[in-house]
Amino acid sequence: MIIKDCHAHSGGKNYSMDNAGYESNIDSYYALLKKDNLEIKESIFFGQPYPYEFLRFYDDHHIPCINYKTINDAVAKECKNYESALFAPIVDERDYNALDELNRCRENYEIRAIKVHSDSVNGRPLMLKDNHLIDFAERHELPIIIHVNNSFYSEFSRLISDNANVNFIIAHLAFLHKDFMFRQENVYYDTSAITHVNFKSNVVFNFIKNDVEPCFFNATKVNYSNISLPSFLKKINGKTEIYKNVELNLERIISSAVKRLGSDHMLSGFDYAWSTPLEQIRIIESSSISESDKENIFYKNFDKLIK
Repeated sequence: MIIKDCHAHSGGKNYSMDNAGYESNIDSYYALLKKDNLEIKESIFFGQPYPYEFLRFYDDHHIPCINYKTINDAVAKECKNYESALFAPIVDERDYNALDELNRCRENYEIRAIKVHSDSVNGRPLMLKDNHLIDFAERHELPIIIHVNNSFYSEFSRLISDNANVNFIIAHLAFLHKDFMFRQENVYYDTSAITHVNFKSNVVFNFIKNDVEPCFFNATKVNYSNISLPSFLKKINGKTEIYKNVELNLERIISSAVKRLGSDHMLSGFDYAWSTPLEQIRIIESSSISESDKENIFYKNFDKLIK
């Protein structure tokens, strides 16, 4: 089976490896594939802005404290070392200079997608339009890979409806948030990081708030006492609970997502270095979906969107 990866980071700490202090990069991605005897035909890489505490900040000139130019240059130059490594610049949609950065990247590199991390920077969807990122994506036929901000569902829904010629790839299956799990011709979903603890914590937290459909779980109710969440999620409904582990059936999540969204609107992504590809590939392979569904997810939709 051909496999492609629409969601891989370069730069930042390798959070999948016990919070290791070294920097991940594209070389380490391909070294991991070799170690695990994996062949991934093509992979989309973008930067990992950090430290996270700076992501929402601006300086006195209304410029993000993160230097996206430096990050994008580093990733683009790394991509040149591997024929199968495709570059996607990452920008902050709040930044009125974001369009200049995209134009600069296009002048210097071949770009295959655009990445925005709206949740981390608390960006509003309409900023993508206001700062002309939507126009750039449409003009150059580039999909936008977006980690959505759940606070702005109505605004995001309006944005995608008003810009039907732009394809959006919602990262991490939108953490199964029901408001963002819908079929629309220009909306796709990547499967990245389904094995990571952050995926589990966000999904369970959304489920507790009745924002995830019961079909994604083995049971229709999750007991508070059986849930393991990071400390910042422990206070729910005004009270603090002590949570233990809860197991998510990831194969069921994949098959339920296919029923809900259609395999023709899903792509495999593995969120390196937060998660590693092999385990996620095995989950999709062992799920109950058909072989044609797996082909759609692993490579056919990638080929349709990544020109």
